[in-house]
Amino acid sequence: MATKRRSIALRCRHALMVVSMGALIACVAPTATAVPSRPEATQTAVLATATAEPSPTDTSTPLAAPTAGHLAVSPREFGGVPDDDADDSQALRVALAKASAEPGGVVELEPGTYLIDASDGGYHLTVSGAAGLQIAGNGARLLMQNPGSGGLLVHNSQDVEIADLIINYDPVPYSQGTITAIDPQAGTFDLAVDPGYPHPRALVFLRAPLCFGTVRLRETAMLREDVGDHLMIAEWEPLEEEGLYRAYLDPGHYRDQLARVQVGDAFVYVARSGGGAVDIHGSSDVLIENVTIYASPTSAVTLLQADNVTIRGLRVEIAPEADRLNSTNADGVHCQQARIGPRIESSHFEGMSDDAINIYTVPNLVRQVYDETRIGVTGAGQMRAGDLLEIWDPIDGVLRGHATIVSVGAEGGYTLLALDRPIADMRAGADYRSADHVYNRDACGEGFAIVDNTFQNHRRYAIFIKSGDGLIEGNTIRNLSGNGIVIANEPDWPEGPMARDITIRDNLIEHVGFSGSYGLQPDAAAIQIKGNKLGFGLAAWRGQRDIVIEGNTIRDWPRNAIYLGSAARIVLRNNRLESSGTREDIPAATAVGIKIENSEAITIDGLDLSEPRAIRAIVEIDGASDVETITVEGLRGLVPSGVPHLMSER
Repeated sequence: MATKRRSIALRCRHALMVVSMGALIACVAPTATAVPSRPEATQTAVLATATAEPSPTDTSTPLAAPTAGHLAVSPREFGGVPDDDADDSQALRVALAKASAEPGGVVELEPGTYLIDASDGGYHLTVSGAAGLQIAGNGARLLMQNPGSGGLLVHNSQDVEIADLIINYDPVPYSQGTITAIDPQAGTFDLAVDPGYPHPRALVFLRAPLCFGTVRLRETAMLREDVGDHLMIAEWEPLEEEGLYRAYLDPGHYRDQLARVQVGDAFVYVARSGGGAVDIHGSSDVLIENVTIYASPTSAVTLLQADNVTIRGLRVEIAPEADRLNSTNADGVHCQQARIGPRIESSHFEGMSDDAINIYTVPNLVRQVYDETRIGVTGAGQMRAGDLLEIWDPIDGVLRGHATIVSVGAEGGYTLLALDRPIADMRAGADYRSADHVYNRDACGEGFAIVDNTFQNHRRYAIFIKSGDGLIEGNTIRNLSGNGIVIANEPDWPEGPMARDITIRDNLIEHVGFSGSYGLQPDAAAIQIKGNKLGFGLAAWRGQRDIVIEGNTIRDWPRNAIYLGSAARIVLRNNRLESSGTREDIPAATAVGIKIENSEAITIDGLDLSEPRAIRAIVEIDGASDVETITVEGLRGLVPSGVPHLMSER
């Protein structure tokens, strides 16, 4: 597999942009209907940023003495002393600024806890314009004290290392408590807020563009399996008893979920706002190593137009010394518009209120078609001369064509793009539902690698990819409310493009899609490859292509173990599907090993399936697929008699 990645140069240890609010602030689970949905209010939200936070480690790397000529700075020089219960904000800001002023500067933290405030509402700490900067945590804890503000922002910098840090928040950017009463007909429940947590009418929630909640099990912090994986609250009413609040749910499926909620269940209510724990914006060649993140207003780590980032030994998890039920309010790692995708390895993701990893770009929208080689666009996607564009009709899911940008200008309030070849039938429109989408394939995170990570006990997906030239290998994924590995565009969000040239190899995926809003969907799968058009229907263009799925083990899958929709040139080789027969939430008559819809040029070369239930089929192919281009060989099934090995509508 070809790769765009260039390795981070070894260096001596002592040596603004915007992102879709829909993507970072408001990614919530699909409804229990066939069409997934997210809160409509967030679709038109103002563009915003997001970040991430580090996690604790007992294996911090000791630093040698600074090399001559490289500036080493300690916050202690400016009054920042850990564990003295005094505010260390200004001392850390001065230390970061001083070390950033010279190439190769080092900020040396000491073990212990630094208290950081962000009373101005911005990031707690900011690095800008640095080159060769190293933040050496040495096991230090950064305790962020504004729950509505991001933690650490690295902006417009190159060759930066952040190592051996723990990032936490107090107060946390969410509330939690115990459900004490439920009225499904009225659509209400009462919540007794746990001592020490913000109440759901606190300022952090009133200011947040998105708030939602999840029902959890107190003992394990896992989401309840028989309840939808998020609830939207229309109003909170304080009751007479101190710490007791009544939640009024939004109508529709949210209220329907109350019939399955029980008195005594735990409830977590998150406020997504501000940035994440660690945000890397407009920067390149960054290493984040041995960082632990216990809480964040949005993602743990956000990479926005950040190229060639390596994340190694990141731990996103619930703080072990507290009674907390949540880690971050959004994703683990959220990557948008990278020209060289990230490498994420040997990391652990747990307890988040959204996907663990999301890699994609946002589209620009065609607002004016001057001719077949000149268009006016608007949007946040970066565009440069020489970039390869994918122009796409989201209504029918049709590819208009690929073209390279010859020049970028301005005309009539739009960004004017001159193309190197004519593209016929392009459609201008007012918004993402009516206009053609323009995706930059050179800035969608291609060249990524996700290797040897663990994902468990969190909401939605483990790995969500709208990119290409990538590797997903050796990961362990278990106990998720949504699908395991998802390769799918999302024009309704909107995020894209279609994926290409990806290898999914030697991963273990078990017990995913346990929320009914995911697992019962016809396209639910431990590994889902799907081309979407608006409304989450199958795209006409079979644009998810050139993907290899091999050597994976899938246990106790949702509706399908592997799903292929609107895909082409997919190879499935020597995968193993093992069912214990205990998925009572998935009717056996609907369960399938591999389901193929509207696809072509699919090769299945070796598949082992063991399933004690009389499932629908081992392999099912719909009538819209080009059956004559699909090859199925080496099926080995330990299933009840009568279960078809291959079912085709043709």
